[in-house]
Amino acid sequence: MANNEGNVLRVPGVSGPTTPTNAPEILGSYAKFTQKGLTIKSGAGVLKAGTLLKLSGTANKYTGATATSDTIVGVLRKEVDATSEDKLGNYVVSGLVKTSELRFADGTVLTSGEVATVATALSGRVDTIHGYMSF
Repeated sequence: MANNEGNVLRVPGVSGPTTPTNAPEILGSYAKFTQKGLTIKSGAGVLKAGTLLKLSGTANKYTGATATSDTIVGVLRKEVDATSEDKLGNYVVSGLVKTSELRFADGTVLTSGEVATVATALSGRVDTIHGYMSF
């Protein structure tokens, strides 16, 4: 896979990645896949691809979810470092994602029970045979 920055639209006043990334692919398929752009709130830290996202409550900015009880809105598509400033990124709104790549903001990979809870919250389902969640 070639180095790239991902599909990120630049907005004045918000900087993007400074180095190319080779993030793991979280998608199981591009069929019926939808992603949207978002702003990760400053101070969220480094969020890896597959991080569950929630609305931070600050002017349409997002941060990583820390528990399945959070109101999860989607899955971060590529790694974002929002340690010191707001950053742009993309998140999966609907599609097929690998359950092995789903994680909380601290990097903890979800258990099978947590994946099932997230799938239910996103009106989706889990394919335990192939290791995918569709929502």
